[in-house]
Amino acid sequence: MKPKSKRKAPEIIMREGKPTAVILDINEYQEMLERLEDIEDLEKLEAIRRKTP
Repeated sequence: MKPKSKRKAPEIIMREGKPTAVILDINEYQEMLERLEDIEDLEKLEAIRRKTP
């Protein structure tokens, strides 16, 4: 596991006074993707368990 460094705050891009995009540190983005994949895997596992008698 990589040591946690100081994270940069996300930058929010505004258009016509409304947030339209976010710029994240690449490491933070990759960690977020990994967490989402883990959640998806857990949901699939739970669905399989519900189907099994």
